[in-house]
Amino acid sequence: MRTAVYVGHARAPSNSVTGQISKLIQVVLEIDKDTGDIVKADVNLVSAVSREFVVGMLVGRNLMGEVGVIIKAIEHDYHSASQKAVVQALHDLYQQYMADYLKMMSSPFGDLDA
Repeated sequence: MRTAVYVGHARAPSNSVTGQISKLIQVVLEIDKDTGDIVKADVNLVSAVSREFVVGMLVGRNLMGEVGVIIKAIEHDYHSASQKAVVQALHDLYQQYMADYLKMMSSPFGDLDA
C-alpha cells in the first residue's frame, strides 16, 4: 500500500476550547494513494472524546467517494462550536488531495513525475 499524508486547516472559533488554545484546527489524514481509503486520521481537538469520535468517522472511509457522506455525518452527529471548522479543514484537505490526484492522473507516467 502506498500512502500519503494530507493536512487541512481552518480557523478555530474563538468561542471554543480549541480556539482558546490554538488558532487553527487541523485534520490530518493518511490516505491510500491507490484507493483513496483513509488509513489513519488525527484532528487537534482538545477533548479526547471529540478527537476519537471524529477520527472514528474518518478512518476506513474513502475520501474520493465519500467526502460528502463524511461531511454530512460530521454536521449531523458532531455537535460542537468547532464543527464548521472541522468541516472546513476537511474540505481544505480534500481540495489538496484532489489537486494531487488530478495532477497524477493527467501525467503519462502516473506519479513518477512527482
